[in-house]
Parts: sequence; C-alpha cells; structure tokens
Amino acid sequence: MLYNVISFTKQVVPQGKQNAGVNYAVVTIEDPEDGEQREVPVFDAEAKRYLDLVPNAVVGAVTPLPQNTPDNLKVWKNCFDKEFTFPETMVRVNAQGKPELNKFGQMRIRKSVIVMVRMKRDNETNELAIRKGWDLATRGTSVMNAFYMPLRVFANTTQGGEAAGIESQAQGGTAELPV
Repeated sequence: MLYNVISFTKQVVPQGKQNAGVNYAVVTIEDPEDGEQREVPVFDAEAKRYLDLVPNAVVGAVTPLPQNTPDNLKVWKNCFDKEFTFPETMVRVNAQGKPELNKFGQMRIRKSVIVMVRMKRDNETNELAIRKGWDLATRGTSVMNAFYMPLRVFANTTQGGEAAGIESQAQGGTAELPV
C-alpha cells in the first residue's frame, strides 16, 4: 500500500524504559485513495531523517513537512500491517512509565500489536524485499521497547482493589490499532 506523509511529531521515549529520553518521530501518513490517516512511530536513523528536517521541532507539537523535504520522505510505498506477538503479556505505559488506563480504569494489557512493515522493490528483479529496520521483528521490538512494559512489573498493582482483575484482563488481551 502507498501512503503520503503529511506531518510528524517529535516525541521522547517514556521514563522507565531501556531507551528512556531518546527522541523518535510519530509520522502521520495518509492513504491517497480514501484520505484515511494514521500515525506510525519511527525510531533510530529513520526518525533522525524526519527530525533533522526541522531541528527546532517542539516535543509533542505536530510539524508539517517542510517544502524542501526529499521525495523519498514524502511517500511510503509497499507498506503492510503485520501482527507482532510479544514474548510475554505487556502493559502500555505513559510518558512517566506508569500504566495507561482505559475508560474503565483498567491497564491496557496486550499480548500482541499490529505494526507496519515496509518493503522496497528491487529495480532489477522487480521483487519486493524488506527495508532495513522495517521487518516485523525490528518494528515490533521497537514498539514494545518504547511503549510497553511487562505485566509482571505491575503484578502487585491492583485495579479496583482486586489483583484477579489483572489476570482476567490479561487473558483477553488483543492487538491494538496499527502503529
């Protein structure tokens, strides 16, 4: 699938994570066929390419792509959603490393997450190959390391006074929206 890059937001990996304090970008992409937009976190060298476009970008502020953005950063081709299964049950955490809660006050517990995998077309053989850093394992691990912590870390945390609620919630953990 092909997407147009609309903007990006500079973010910082939450406290309590192995790579806490590291800048990354959340890129807003749009499907040119139906206008549907989504946000995709981008890490490491790829994030640096976007962050270098606007060196004074403010953390959390949406930054439109500048006029001088290279074409290869304006359009993403051959993108596919894949499910990444976590090695253990995980909890989504906020910028302070605390569990994010849903509208019922329950931790956001997941066993997997949907991530975007990007491929490129070989201009000689016309075959698709995975872009460096965009394979399922790399993307899934990056998302896990930036946004999730193991449920076992919060095992003594009770929700509504009952530890059993955590276990029943973990049983039903499903994939989140794509990232």
